Amino acid sequence: MTIRHRFHLDQNGHSISVLYEGPRRPVEVLVDGKTVVMGRAPQAARTVLTASLPGDPPRPFAIDLACPADPADSPMCALMEDGMRYPMPDVPLRRGR
Repeated sequence: MTIRHRFHLDQNGHSISVLYEGPRRPVEVLVDGKTVVMGRAPQAARTVLTASLPGDPPRPFAIDLACPADPADSPMCALMEDGMRYPMPDVPLRRGR
């Protein structure tokens, strides 16, 4: 059974979400509902994905996703922007999403 997580944060007027389904599965980063980067999560390790927020000029950011060694543990996700780290809460997915 796949465990699905959605990490979400509103930052600088933009909605940023990270969809994670478990180790060795795709990780998707969305800004304002549009996919901006995809990657694959390793098992029991960290994944860093980089993208930019729209604007003039675009604002670069990174997503740091830590995959736990024990499947019973929760993953950790944080947004990194301008030298700051913002933890992203795990927001439950609603039915149909």
